[in-house]
Amino acid sequence: MANDITDLVPSKNDSFTFNIGYKHIESGKGKADELRNLVQNSMNGIISFNSTGYKYFITEQPRPYEVVIFFTAPNCNFCDQLISEYVNAAQIYYENNAHYPYQEDNKKLRAVFFGIMSFQESVKDVFIDLEFKSVPNILVSIPKHAVYSEEEKGNFLKIYKWQISGSDGHVTMHKLLEYINNRTGRNVEYKVTNINIIIGLTIFVCLMILTIIVFKTFKSFFLNTKMWFIVSCVIYFFCIAGFIYNIIHNVPLTQIDQKGQFQWIMDNQRMQLGAEGFVASGSILFAALTIIFWHYISKLNFDTNTVKMCYISVFGLTFLLVLVVEDIYKKKGCQLTHKILHMYSEGPNNARISIAITRQLNQLKQKSPDGIHIIINDTDIFDIQADVKGPVGTPYENGTFRCKLILPQDFPLSSPKGFFHTKIFHPNISDKGEICVNTLKKDWNPQNWSFYNIFEVIKCLLVIPFPESALNEEAAKQFMENYDEYFKYAKLMTQLYGKPRLNNEDNYEQNNKNEQKQKQNIKNYSQEDKQNNERRKWLNRI
Repeated sequence: MANDITDLVPSKNDSFTFNIGYKHIESGKGKADELRNLVQNSMNGIISFNSTGYKYFITEQPRPYEVVIFFTAPNCNFCDQLISEYVNAAQIYYENNAHYPYQEDNKKLRAVFFGIMSFQESVKDVFIDLEFKSVPNILVSIPKHAVYSEEEKGNFLKIYKWQISGSDGHVTMHKLLEYINNRTGRNVEYKVTNINIIIGLTIFVCLMILTIIVFKTFKSFFLNTKMWFIVSCVIYFFCIAGFIYNIIHNVPLTQIDQKGQFQWIMDNQRMQLGAEGFVASGSILFAALTIIFWHYISKLNFDTNTVKMCYISVFGLTFLLVLVVEDIYKKKGCQLTHKILHMYSEGPNNARISIAITRQLNQLKQKSPDGIHIIINDTDIFDIQADVKGPVGTPYENGTFRCKLILPQDFPLSSPKGFFHTKIFHPNISDKGEICVNTLKKDWNPQNWSFYNIFEVIKCLLVIPFPESALNEEAAKQFMENYDEYFKYAKLMTQLYGKPRLNNEDNYEQNNKNEQKQKQNIKNYSQEDKQNNERRKWLNRI
């Protein structure tokens, strides 16, 4: 199955095109039949919804059916990883004829359909209404969705909306089926086909025959107790060291810490390096082997003094190995918070954090997020600025906006503050340029931070504003009540202010003159716009 989301989502030719108009179907049965036609004509049975189709099939009565919708966005790698699992879950539902209503005794179940909606300007109102703050999301829309009140909205979304994140772990087809089953009342399960059973049994029989042949050929080798002892030790060594886990998760043997020093053990109970696993496993294994060796010392044909020295040496070696293991577990058990407080107690000018910042800036210099140009100040690494290009399809398109990160004294325990030097009209950016985004507030993680991620989130904020947590009330109000006016004014501000700033301090005067000129243009525009509005009102009265 293809991994590219465009291969899995119905094309414009295959999907139902709502923009060109369609016959309004009064009966719920007629709408359900139309959805079944869309399932048959679309790729993989996934219906592609736009805002008009969403309103007609989801939020308008009658609708005696349920629709599962996968909400995604362009260039979302996490979404691309989940789409194949979602399509598999949909196929299993359709194979069980779940797109038809089911009734048996007192049990009555509605038909279930599967759709997808990708974020774009035309469907932004849907994402805002469902209170999506990120993608991907799963929504199980039941008929009540079309009639719930504003007071019931919060509880409805809490039950039927799944905002998928990294904390959910690996979201498999089985997890999706379980989530959808719990909300549709169905009990659709993945059933292994007869062909798969036959293939599995054939492979199992072949492996058994091969095992018997190998055992008979090398019978004396497999019956050797010393060989099994050695093999057991090797297996124990690699299992305790977490060898397989390290391979699966690409865990490095060693690393360079934030001080720029070599590190083979991590002061964290939840994480480890490959080397510390091998050292701990090897120490435990050799300590056990020394204890076993005690039994054979008395059988050595040595004099009494030599035997005593052997006992002392072996006991000393066992004791040292136990100390090594104990020391590793002590380091793993220490509290990381204390380490962080000690490491960053001197604020951002601390040498350790300076090294970490320098490393991150060098990485940004080599590879920065698309549409973001990092400005490196060679004389002050704490002067962190970037030019952000306005995303295509937004009122900020063709604009360039200078933003800056200010690090607090207790960074990274406290998050940096983001500011836009370039004037911008945006719900989550104040008149003074302050940025409101969760990554720099409640979602800040002092153990796992990166400037790359911060600037990427700031750019995404220009694509998807969140008027619920507004710093610019006027912009938020326009965004929610009159998007066209918001778009028009934000675009004007971009044309007037969103120009590349001059980096050289000698050009400060020129920058200042440009800003004064831009302010005058805004003032003139506001007066002219006010006059035009008065003229329109006068003409309307006539």
